[in-house]
Amino acid sequence: MAIIAEEDVLLRRLRLALKGTPLAQVLVASGFDELRAPVDVIVYSGTHAPPEAQGAVLVEVLSSCGPREVRAALAHGARGIVVERDIKACLGDTVRAVLSGQLVLPPDAAALIARPALSPREKQMLGLVVLGLSNYEMATKLHLAEATVKSHLRSSFRKLGVRTRSEAALRILDPGSGLGIGILALTEDEGESGS
Repeated sequence: MAIIAEEDVLLRRLRLALKGTPLAQVLVASGFDELRAPVDVIVYSGTHAPPEAQGAVLVEVLSSCGPREVRAALAHGARGIVVERDIKACLGDTVRAVLSGQLVLPPDAAALIARPALSPREKQMLGLVVLGLSNYEMATKLHLAEATVKSHLRSSFRKLGVRTRSEAALRILDPGSGLGIGILALTEDEGESGS
């Protein structure tokens, strides 16, 4: 196992959390480039995405568990995520679980990767966002006030865990980790009943 952290204090906390667990020898490195021997698990924290893990399972330690951080960790290939405040209680169990093939997420992260429950109108609005329509064009097309369009978009963005139109489109259309266009209502018939 290798532990990589950009801060010495965090590195000590990670080593302490794993002390006494029946795991393989711990290799401490200050960066991924220092990894020489093959390792089973890499526990890392920092701003740099890990390089190809060469068969190692990745566990990322996050300072906060927001939608962007969780999606980025999963996109980097992390099979386990631990929030810094939970290192002592959760890191050892997380490492054991990922070694047995499990995906381990903090409780509040599970909802971030689940398919959001969108209303028909929210699906319709997101479909129009993906098509590139402005709020004014959406309001005109759907015979709604622009304020109503903005309200539906705010609600949709919150459910997707995004802040902007481009982030919403990426969250839906990204071929690797996107939700897919199946969550959208791209025809005029769908979603017309609610406002």
